[in-house]
Amino acid sequence: MKYITLIITTFLLTIGYSQAEYLYGNCKGNISAGNFSKILKYCKEEADNDMTSRLAYGTALATEGRYSEAMPYLLTSKAKADQISIIDYYIGIIYYFGLATPSYPKSESLGLKYLQASKFLNDSSSEDSYSNSDSEPTPNLAKEMLKFIPELQNGTLAMLPYDYMIMQYTDPAHKCIEAGSNKEFKQAIELCKPVADKNLYAKRIYALSLLLNHNYSDAVIYLQEMIELYKNPKYEDKKALAIFSYGLGTIYYFGSAAPKYPQNKSKGLLYINQAVKDGAGIGQDFAKRFIEANKKIENGKINSIPEELKI
Repeated sequence: MKYITLIITTFLLTIGYSQAEYLYGNCKGNISAGNFSKILKYCKEEADNDMTSRLAYGTALATEGRYSEAMPYLLTSKAKADQISIIDYYIGIIYYFGLATPSYPKSESLGLKYLQASKFLNDSSSEDSYSNSDSEPTPNLAKEMLKFIPELQNGTLAMLPYDYMIMQYTDPAHKCIEAGSNKEFKQAIELCKPVADKNLYAKRIYALSLLLNHNYSDAVIYLQEMIELYKNPKYEDKKALAIFSYGLGTIYYFGSAAPKYPQNKSKGLLYINQAVKDGAGIGQDFAKRFIEANKKIENGKINSIPEELKI
């Protein structure tokens, strides 16, 4: 997050205007000031006719978390390579994490394509493309982000570290996401509850935090919602589906949410098998081990599910 804020502010300065235009130009002046709320207020009309205003308006929308609205502007922006590398980074993150679904369906392959393009453009431009003489060179976000891709793909990393989220501090979901990223699950529950129905990523963290904090009775309904969501082709995420299916399955198997949700081993195994069949990543791996352990119980080889497979 701190990298995003730094880069976007300095990015706006590179396409900015004079102090006189700041005082009198409304849209163009506020680009120089890096004032996101005023860019959104003053640049919308000019965005259709002026490419600089279009760049700034699309970037401001994305920075405010209004990803679906931002995409038409980001996808049609034209600028020099160092500026486009930031736009490509935004587009890549939005596609990779499905932040603008269903208008722009989640696509990891398309997201990686834009991230790779951003990395190439950034590497090809000068070292301090996004910095001024008084600051250190800004990190190459695409290059840093791409380091996390293998962990995201194999399921050992559940979400992108908070510093790399494209969300401004004013977004009410940012504290929720920050707490979840820091594995502060009790705090995440408190912070995510008010925004869980407004922000898909916040709801995902809320469901996961309830599960990992052992608030099983409260978790069940949100886990069910996440499972249904990620079964939908528009929102497909096999790794997330496996984690939520496995979590809900273990709740039913052990009766962890009783009496509100009575113990039902058969129902639990259905969800755990769903994690195996339709999932991927670490959740699927745990589910496979759980099914094998349950078979050993049925065959009298062991007495109970190993502790490391319990949530």
